[in-house]
Amino acid sequence: MKRHRFLLAVVVWVGFGLVCLIGEKAHADVSAAAVKKWLREHIATCADVRTVVAAVGEAKS
Repeated sequence: MKRHRFLLAVVVWVGFGLVCLIGEKAHADVSAAAVKKWLREHIATCADVRTVVAAVGEAKS
């Protein structure tokens, strides 16, 4: 059990590192203002999440 947790932790950290490296290279030419604008436009609000959860719940019933 402990070995599985250790392996999971290693995989998560390696994956996180790869995402950081890829993300840094992919967005190296993007300004901070452009990133902030993109985040403002793409962040889901609590109301958005509730609507989606309700729709999925209705579709499954």
